[in-house]
Amino acid sequence: MVKRIVLSVGMVLFSVVTVVMQGQGLCQGTGNPVPPLPKQPKEVEEQVKRAYALFEQGQYEAALSVALKVHQQHGNVMVCWYPRWVLRYAKGNLPDPYDKGSILRATVEGFDLPIPASMAVRAKSVRVLIAQIYEEMGDYKEAIKWYERVGPKLGEKPVGPGIPVSHMGIIRCMQKLNQGYRPPQPPPKNTWRPLPLKFREEDYFILVPLEEACKVLGLSYRSDISPKTKRVRYVFIGEKGKLYPGLTQARDIRGEREFLAYAPYEEDGVVWVPFYWLAKQAGIKGWEVRNGKIYVAPK
Repeated sequence: MVKRIVLSVGMVLFSVVTVVMQGQGLCQGTGNPVPPLPKQPKEVEEQVKRAYALFEQGQYEAALSVALKVHQQHGNVMVCWYPRWVLRYAKGNLPDPYDKGSILRATVEGFDLPIPASMAVRAKSVRVLIAQIYEEMGDYKEAIKWYERVGPKLGEKPVGPGIPVSHMGIIRCMQKLNQGYRPPQPPPKNTWRPLPLKFREEDYFILVPLEEACKVLGLSYRSDISPKTKRVRYVFIGEKGKLYPGLTQARDIRGEREFLAYAPYEEDGVVWVPFYWLAKQAGIKGWEVRNGKIYVAPK
C-alpha cells in the first residue's frame, strides 16, 4: 500500500513538472522529450548572457547593442546556461543545460539545489530578448516586428500548449500603443551622483553587500539568522520586502511577490544582492557603472 502511494505521488509530480516544462518549452506537447539543443560557442554564450544581464538591470541601450550584434553574426541562437550562483550551491555534476530531457529527469528525481533544476537553467532566444528590449524601451512597433519574427503571429495557430511568448508580447505592445503609454525616462546623466558603495560583478550582474547598500540607499533591513547553521535564512527590506539567499523568489518593498534575475547569496557572513533590485526598492529610476563607481539618478 505504501509503495502504491509513493508511486502515485511520483507520477503526480512527474505530470505536474512535465506540464510546467511544456509551458517553458522544455519538452514537447506530445510528451516526447525534445532532443538536446545545439550548443553555442562560448563567445556567443557570453555575449547573450551579457545582453540578458544588461536588459534585466535596465541598461536597455547597451543590451540592445550587444543582442543585435549577436543576431547579425549568428542569427536567432538559443543560449542555455547555469548562473554562477547556481554553480555555487550545486554539489556534483549538473545536467547539460542544453539537454532538456536530462533537466526534466533531474527536476523530477531531485537534485542537491535550493530550487528545481528546471528553474536553475537560464535559456534565452536572441530574438525574444531583442523584442523584450524594444518593448521596455517603449519602441512598441519595433518590438512587435521582432515578436512576429519569433512567431507565431497573432491569428496563427501555435504549436504546443500554452500561450506563445510572441502572442503575449504582441498583445502587450498593442495595448500600450492604444493607450499612448511611454515608459518614464530618467533625469539627464549629468545630474547623477556616485555612491560610496563597493560592488562585484558576476555573470555581468552588479552585486552589492546588502547591509552596506541598505545604509547608503536609506533602506531599513533586518536579518533572520538560523540558530542551527548561523547563516542568514532571509532578510526583511522595509516592512514588507523579503529576500532569501540562494533563491530568486522575493517580495518587494510593497510585499508583492516577484523573482530576481540573479539570486542573492551569503558569503563569509555577507549577503550579496543584485543592485538593480535594491535600487528599485529605493525608488531610483536610473543607474550605471561608470569609472569604477555606481552612479544613480536623483529621485
